[in-house]
Amino acid sequence: PVLILTTIYWFSDNSEGNDAIVWMEARGNESEVCTVLLPDSSTVYLNSQATLKYPTHFTKERRVYLDGEAYFVVRKQNGKRFIVHTVSEAEVEVLGTEFNVKTNRQGASTTLVSGAVKFISRTADKKERAVLIQPGQKISYDAKTGKSKVEEVDIEREIGWKDGKMMEYVYAGMWFLIGLLLIWKLRKENQVFVFAGGIFLFMGAWWLAD
Repeated sequence: PVLILTTIYWFSDNSEGNDAIVWMEARGNESEVCTVLLPDSSTVYLNSQATLKYPTHFTKERRVYLDGEAYFVVRKQNGKRFIVHTVSEAEVEVLGTEFNVKTNRQGASTTLVSGAVKFISRTADKKERAVLIQPGQKISYDAKTGKSKVEEVDIEREIGWKDGKMMEYVYAGMWFLIGLLLIWKLRKENQVFVFAGGIFLFMGAWWLAD
């Protein structure tokens, strides 16, 4: 399901020959992933309670503002760069690619699925730093210290929330935990409970394998 709440913003932009640009705000709710189609036909999947601000049309560059977590599928457009400005002041710059961004005022992280992205942030002494990451890599930025770290990650676990797979991990952990508790607490008292514990362990493994 798609649920988008919008707010209109106006501001002067005389540098590009426009008197005003309309900005929209899309906000994810508490239980669903919201889908936003941008003016350039790029698609954004907003995680719960994330906020995305974007113009109704792009001019010289494609720039959006993000607070929270979102997955971007960016379309190439005649070399026009696409920039995600995060609430932590870090920026992610791309041309056409798929990537995940998670941000708050304490920092930001980007996981690259395909293509290439440039992660732009500031060091502790306020100098601008740009880092290129490759598919399968994640960069994490701490806004307080100005430090960033690049690491290899499991893509499916990083972006699983988009397809509802995070709940699968939660359910699997729940089944495993119940099964282990039944076997450990009641293994000497009742074989039926031990058998039930085994069933719960099997259910946990099934959730992960599905």
